[in-house]
Amino acid sequence: MDKVIEAMDNFMQPIKDFMVKNQNNPIVWLLLFGLGLFVFASVYRALQKEK
Repeated sequence: MDKVIEAMDNFMQPIKDFMVKNQNNPIVWLLLFGLGLFVFASVYRALQKEK
């Protein structure tokens, strides 16, 4: 179990570093938010087509 937690921590470390480095850059956060909305909308539309 400890190996899994350590592997996840090693995987997330570059993401944490990116967030700390760009915490004062609103353009990055707006782009990430927009990308998240786009992914959500795409998945939602794909799931609705199956009904």
